Amino acid sequence: MKILMDINKFKIFKCVSDIGRISDAASVLGVRASTISMSIASMESELGHKLFSRHYRGVKLTPEGEKLYNSVSKILDEYSFALESISSEYSEEIEGVLRVSTTFGTASSNWFLEKLKEFNDKFPKLKIKIIDYKEDAVDLLSADIFICPYIYDHLDLIQEEIKEVVFKLFSSKDYIKRFGLPKEPKDLDKHQLITLSRSSENAFNDVDMLLHAGSNNQTRYISLETNNSSALSKMVQQGFGISVLPDYPEVRESLINVLPELEIKKQTFIVYKKKQRDIKKISAFTSLFLEK
Repeated sequence: MKILMDINKFKIFKCVSDIGRISDAASVLGVRASTISMSIASMESELGHKLFSRHYRGVKLTPEGEKLYNSVSKILDEYSFALESISSEYSEEIEGVLRVSTTFGTASSNWFLEKLKEFNDKFPKLKIKIIDYKEDAVDLLSADIFICPYIYDHLDLIQEEIKEVVFKLFSSKDYIKRFGLPKEPKDLDKHQLITLSRSSENAFNDVDMLLHAGSNNQTRYISLETNNSSALSKMVQQGFGISVLPDYPEVRESLINVLPELEIKKQTFIVYKKKQRDIKKISAFTSLFLEK
């Protein structure tokens, strides 16, 4: 059966697929839930197959829906790329939206904010959206540019090293005054440790191994865990305990580096798709951030 090409239907289908709830997808897209239901019913009628099955939390793709999802994602990717290319070619000013996905601690770091301010001052008509990084974000097409560790098995990406980030153990002066300064790694057994929840949103999950240094391959008890990197930094500043943080100048100024011999170095890259290299907003952003 011939399937009519309808970009709006494809956008609705993909949004519902990614979110898993029609009501939530309606909020994101700014349309009525009934409009989404009618669009999906129309696609199912044209295909002759059910695309979603219902469950108590919402909807999920059927096997036929999963096959269609892969094709629709590619079509929307190419469509978005074509629009960006046309806009970039005929517009003298850089405007629109630029989505930047960043990893743990990057968006709040001074080096990133200084570069971002310079870029924003230069291109005030370009709206910038900062998005939390997820390991599968490249496949989900959630951002235009990624600032993250090297992404393997993606030959379609340009990846240029932007910064080396050193992670170390930090605590507040108040905490050290109350509980003492660890002199060697095994002393961490006696201290309150704070960590970021392990998830696909934190590309640096493995840096928490510093909290378990000198523990004879045993994992220490974690007294506090959070899923937010900004909250983690504030908890350390408020004296809740010891945690692993990026060794940025602003962190060293306000906190104490515990056991300074312990550190993990991570390379951070600026990543974008090869076919997007000539889009003005992409090239402008990457050029500025790669300047030394």
